[in-house]
Amino acid sequence: MRSGFATHLWWQIPLLAVAYAIPGMAVLFEAPWQVAPGYYFYPPSGVGIGILCLFGLRLWPSVFFGAAMVTLATDGSPGYALATAIGNTLEAVVAYRIIQGRLDTTFRSVESIRTFLLALAAGALASSLVGATGLALTRPLASPELVRILWMWGVGHFLGSVLVGGAIIGMYGLQKTDAKALREAAAVLLVMAFVSTAVFANLPGQDASYPFHYLTYPVLIWAAMRLSPGWVMLANLLLAGTMLFWTSLGVGPISQGSLSLNLAYGATFALVAWVTSMVLAATVAERTSSEKTRLEREGNYEAVVEQALEGIFVLDREGICTDVNGAGGRLFERAPERIVGHPFTDLVPQESRADIQRILEARVTEETPHLVEWAYHDRKNPLWIEASIKQIDESRIQVFARNITRRRSLERQVAEAQKMEAVGLLAGGVAHDFNNLLTVVLGQAGRARGFVGSGDPAAECMDEVIAAARKSADLTKQLLTFARKHAGEPTTLDVNQVLEDRTAMIRQLLGERVRYSLSQDRTDGGKLWVLIDPVGLEQVILNLVINAKDAMDGGGELRIATRAVQAPNMGDAVEISVSDVGHGMSPKTAKRIFEPFFTTKGERNRTGLGLAVSYGIIKNAGGAIHCTSVPDRGTEFTILLPRSSAPAPVRTVVMPERANGKGQGEWILVIEDEAPVRELITLGLTEAGYNVVGAPDGE
Repeated sequence: MRSGFATHLWWQIPLLAVAYAIPGMAVLFEAPWQVAPGYYFYPPSGVGIGILCLFGLRLWPSVFFGAAMVTLATDGSPGYALATAIGNTLEAVVAYRIIQGRLDTTFRSVESIRTFLLALAAGALASSLVGATGLALTRPLASPELVRILWMWGVGHFLGSVLVGGAIIGMYGLQKTDAKALREAAAVLLVMAFVSTAVFANLPGQDASYPFHYLTYPVLIWAAMRLSPGWVMLANLLLAGTMLFWTSLGVGPISQGSLSLNLAYGATFALVAWVTSMVLAATVAERTSSEKTRLEREGNYEAVVEQALEGIFVLDREGICTDVNGAGGRLFERAPERIVGHPFTDLVPQESRADIQRILEARVTEETPHLVEWAYHDRKNPLWIEASIKQIDESRIQVFARNITRRRSLERQVAEAQKMEAVGLLAGGVAHDFNNLLTVVLGQAGRARGFVGSGDPAAECMDEVIAAARKSADLTKQLLTFARKHAGEPTTLDVNQVLEDRTAMIRQLLGERVRYSLSQDRTDGGKLWVLIDPVGLEQVILNLVINAKDAMDGGGELRIATRAVQAPNMGDAVEISVSDVGHGMSPKTAKRIFEPFFTTKGERNRTGLGLAVSYGIIKNAGGAIHCTSVPDRGTEFTILLPRSSAPAPVRTVVMPERANGKGQGEWILVIEDEAPVRELITLGLTEAGYNVVGAPDGE
């Protein structure tokens, strides 16, 4: 509360001392009063406290000299003037010390009113004790007279501090007031001046015996309800000043007995009016501030709710929606006004409404939140919703709803991948063992075939065994490829070149009734390099071509296209799309096409591994394969592979060959855990001229 005004003490102290002394002299001189009002209302007390609160403690000398000036001018005793100066200065200092750091100068709380009154009461008590003691030391006084002086001193200084000091501090603490509020404050003060003058002045034709001072109450209530507390203090000062002025002249509605009692009554009236109106003003200010804070919080809350990605719904006990945010409307593709006032279950699919209604009814009595999910399968794109339902209070339920379609899709993909991995592990384990057995069958059958002449009937049987074993080996290889246990050596190759080289074979596979078109991305020199097993890529393309041909049994068109794209989580990628105009697939079938052994074809040679193997080959190369199909319109497979850089030139080294391909007694160590396979290899190498040592492991 200090000001830069307190930087030049040499002229401030005298100026403020005069400002302190003038009102004191005005209320203590006998004339024109019948009884000096200063005994019951001492304005300099409020001036002194206002000086210290506004300009700082170091200006206390202005209070000291001002008080001394008043006493010397009205009493003339230097000793008494010294005591009065000390007491009044102590009054201002004590009140200032209590107020400092504790008082809200806007007086917008009842607590600030209480602190202010306690500080002023302590200051008035200190002043009256010191002043009365000084008076008793300078002149003989009887005990009853001393007690009366002590009481009047304390009351007069306290009332002066409250009315004048409060007005000074309150007006200083006023926050910025707009023009409308200033006009209303001016109106209040003008009305108060008119009403208080009409009530307390001795106007022509007025009967002073009627106590109309209650007419000032509506004006104080108006000020307390509409204006800042500082203006209420100013209105109280105007009322009290007018009332005490006319009462001191012996006129007005409270001038019914002795003037001393009239002034005491008037002082009590002024104090009660001040406390009542200020408590009302502080209470209104507190509620206004609380309401403003509440509205701001509600505004912030509404902003957060409106910006939330989740749909937020508020329901009553019957499940009727009473409020919804924008996200809730967007989630269910309805305007909020079409949701509010309707049952929440109207937003839920028919098959889930009974369950949701039962949960809503349970939430009325249970406070724990409940998570529930439901799906909309009748849309073009299925929608999954997850909702958290929780009771807010006895009459309201809150529902948080969110779109979990993507999460369910990811969960389904994870489950699918786990299933594929589990099946792959099983298939790989079986295929590995079966492959070892086939190795022995093929090896021994081949040796046996060498011992049998071409005309021998057994030769034909051995050829059938070898052919069947080779077909079984091909099937086993597909199983191992699906299980990623038989991946070929990745090679950097140009997708465009691979497709061009296989054009003739693709046309031959498709036949005459199916047209074939190839569209290639020729940017960057027409090269789309990828790192993948060449045989695996060819196998994938051929599998897709065969499936497309089967889907277009009545003829149609197969389109293969390549292009460079940017793929999520992959960056630069090469896209290969294979599309047909066949009969397409249902969504249920499309979800299962990459499962091993799943097939919709009844032909004899269909194993259901083609697409499963293709899936494994693409995944093993770090890519992805997707299928889009519409019944009776066709199917499109899209392959994404990470794009690679051009391969470095390869230097070929030619190794010398043996003249006859036979060994010359060299030693070879054969390590194989399967005994039949190890024996077969050992036997073959021995027959080829090598010395062989077999072992099941490296120990």
